[in-house]
Amino acid sequence: MKKIALIIMSLLMASSVAMASPLTDYSKSETSLDLTFRNSEIDETRPSDDYSFGKKSTMDATITHSLGNGTAIQYRHFSPNITKSIYTMKVATDEFNYIRKLDNHVAVFAGLINTKQTYTHSSGFWDSTSTGTQIGVIGNTTIAPKTTLWGILAVGANSMTNFEAGIGYQIAPNLEFNVNYRQLKLDFMYGYESKVKGTGFGVTYKF
Repeated sequence: MKKIALIIMSLLMASSVAMASPLTDYSKSETSLDLTFRNSEIDETRPSDDYSFGKKSTMDATITHSLGNGTAIQYRHFSPNITKSIYTMKVATDEFNYIRKLDNHVAVFAGLINTKQTYTHSSGFWDSTSTGTQIGVIGNTTIAPKTTLWGILAVGANSMTNFEAGIGYQIAPNLEFNVNYRQLKLDFMYGYESKVKGTGFGVTYKF
């Protein structure tokens, strides 16, 4: 997955970029709202085995506001909650990012990410909460009229990796339809690792 992410980001940074999802114009006061319905799947890697909690439709939400002069602030929320048999796993993340545009096709960001993972079954309840820093890069490129390819890659505390890539199509001057894939890896506890992944369909509204 890391090799795939690096290849995608290299292609993005080698191409010219137009307005696309996510918001890339930070020269004036502008806001974008992204809503994505995602078929999320949670896998858990344990010291002795792996376990899949299956899939469930959830929703991602992102709001980005340009501050002008090539900078922006952003909030992202993602909280899949999946039950399988007697087991329930919930992974909730809240991101607060500061974004700086480097040129017409690449931006970098740094921020805080708060994560809470909750695991329940018939004999017990465990949860793990952490707040740490993350850094990342955003890129996008035009691949056809009104159509753009974009990607986000971030790494952070507690071995966190956050990867997302998608295609957006402009259906109105301020509205886009998106298809994307996201994968989030987090440490849990007792040597466990959680992986949340899934394909999403959503819209981006810019105002």
